[in-house]
Amino acid sequence: KKKEVSVEQDASSDQFLGPWAKNKSIKEDEEESQEQADKIQEILRNREAKKRKMGAETNYNFNTKPSSESQRPSDQDAQDTPTTNTPSARQDESLNKPTSKKNRNSNSNSNLNDGFFSDPNAASSLFNNEKISDEDESIRKQQESLSSDKEADPEQIQEQTTFHLPSFRDYQNRTYITPPSYLRATEHTCYVPKKVIHTYKGHKNGTTNIQLFPKYGHILLSSGIDGTIKIWDVYNERRLIRTINAHKQFIRGINFSGDGKQFLSCSYDRFIKLWDTETGVCISRFSNKRIPYCAQFHTLENNTGGEKEFLVGGSDRKISQWDISSNKIVQTYEDHLGAVNSIAYIDQGRRFVSSSDDKSLRIWEYGISVVIKLISDPSMWSVPVLKTSVDGKYVLGQSMDNNVYVWNAKERFGQEKSKTYRGHLVSGYACGLAQSPDGEFLASG
Repeated sequence: KKKEVSVEQDASSDQFLGPWAKNKSIKEDEEESQEQADKIQEILRNREAKKRKMGAETNYNFNTKPSSESQRPSDQDAQDTPTTNTPSARQDESLNKPTSKKNRNSNSNSNLNDGFFSDPNAASSLFNNEKISDEDESIRKQQESLSSDKEADPEQIQEQTTFHLPSFRDYQNRTYITPPSYLRATEHTCYVPKKVIHTYKGHKNGTTNIQLFPKYGHILLSSGIDGTIKIWDVYNERRLIRTINAHKQFIRGINFSGDGKQFLSCSYDRFIKLWDTETGVCISRFSNKRIPYCAQFHTLENNTGGEKEFLVGGSDRKISQWDISSNKIVQTYEDHLGAVNSIAYIDQGRRFVSSSDDKSLRIWEYGISVVIKLISDPSMWSVPVLKTSVDGKYVLGQSMDNNVYVWNAKERFGQEKSKTYRGHLVSGYACGLAQSPDGEFLASG
């Protein structure tokens, strides 16, 4: 006989006692959770359908969704199990379907211990790959922004000087810039050289400029494509005195001061540097972020040194007047239509002539940025090199049409058509010019 179990209900509370009441409450909870799961799945299906309709791209892997045949139980499984619409079956179906980001938190925060999900971490595992990919993308973008902001100016070359002689001073406590006692800064007769007596070798690549020490010429200054400057002995053993690692790129020009104690160098690294001839130390650096093509000390009337300013012609079609003490540009001369190639002083430094790629010459008053005279003609070619004669009466210019022209620097600045030198076949290349101390001979090459 079966025992009848009476169920008593307390009117003051909703608590049911007995096994029948407990089974009934569990059944009601399962039904409520099933209805809630059905609603959630319906909402997710609607959202996914709307996303597909709008053409939204997702990063989910839809290949993990099982086929309908794999989801459909076999006949033997159907006989063993009373129903296929169980909460565990709904769980497997829900795990294989992609969910939106809005429902991600709801799935992770839902009660997973009521038998609806077999694995509590299954819902959140769907989005781990996407979360990691988002973090990697943010790190990559941050690294790209840092690498773009890290673009710094190129480092300046470390100036170094090497002295090659055994002693810096001789027995009379004189350095190499002191001229020999047998040399005199007086006028003397000059002759045309007939043979090569010595070859100076030291630059790794080509030599760009050479210049003798003012008035005496006992030392030779040279610059090269390798960015170095070398000082050579001319009269004694003709050996290398000093090497200066001066610039990072091709050296465009060098220029001695009036007394030879200092010299300027300009390079394609956009720097003009002032050097001490005796020690080889860089005194100052000047730059306006443009390529300097020429740099010339402002020679004084007696040309005894102590220059305080210099002019620089550059790629910005301007001539800049620099003050050495303040390291600033005090005047700018603007009128050229091309890069300024060369500068030559006339009238004892009161005026100067400039040449440019615009195939013209311009005469300026020093300190006043107004053109006094413009020399331009359709038949003219660019004049990359200008040189003032020894007596200061003429300006010599090497033209790109294989000719060397002469202009009168006194009174009316005009061309001396009777003094035109021809013979070069270097059209398209610049030739250097040099005049003998007595002014009788002119060398070009």
